[in-house]
Amino acid sequence: MQLSIVSQQSDSVNSNNITESVVNHVCAICVEEKDNNLFELVTQNCKHANIVCSTCVANHIITQFESYGKVDINCPNCDSVFQGLDIKRFVSEEYYKRYELISFKVAHAKVKDFHYCLQPKCNFGQLHVDKESPIMTCNNCSRNTCLKHTLPLKPNVNCRMCELDRTATSKISLRYFLKLSIKIFSKKPEIPETPKKQANREERSRLKHLKKANIKSKRFINWHTKPCPHCGARIQKTGGCSHMRCLAPGCNKSFSW
Repeated sequence: MQLSIVSQQSDSVNSNNITESVVNHVCAICVEEKDNNLFELVTQNCKHANIVCSTCVANHIITQFESYGKVDINCPNCDSVFQGLDIKRFVSEEYYKRYELISFKVAHAKVKDFHYCLQPKCNFGQLHVDKESPIMTCNNCSRNTCLKHTLPLKPNVNCRMCELDRTATSKISLRYFLKLSIKIFSKKPEIPETPKKQANREERSRLKHLKKANIKSKRFINWHTKPCPHCGARIQKTGGCSHMRCLAPGCNKSFSW
């Protein structure tokens, strides 16, 4: 009888160890052993095993949303995208409402001609397809918003910025027209140049360049040479002692530099 009791006790201990090993599971992100109930299917489209705990999934959603500004968030194990109900299972109700509002705004921002009312206590959005007027009247609060300058307007009040733009545009247009007219009508007609005038212009240009070259040559001579005291010929000293001899024709006189 005692042996049978011992064997029964050992079997019960082994069964308890097996159940404990089955219940506990190691998370692939935080590498902590947690209860198997904390491992859920991440998204409805995931086909892999549940290897990430719900706490790490929630942190992954919050990090992608807060740090990277992502609305379309992928599963941490595959490329499956979280749907609204998937996110709702892991985050708090308050956080899910915030995510739902921002994802709604992001989705409608991609729609052409969709704009939000800019009144302080109104968060309503609607389509505005009137291309001629940038003023949108909200269907919720009945107040106006200037879409061109992103300004909330008071009832029955036009956008001052639009009026200033129109005034400035008309003034600029008139000023530009007057300047252009004066420039066109005051411009003298171009007369083709005759061959004689062209030759005279080229000769004047040649003499101008020659005059500049002569001035530079005189500056060089005055700076690097001295006149012979006997005949006045310009002499350049390149080295040696101070005894110089003039080699000009008919001079051949000596002098000290």
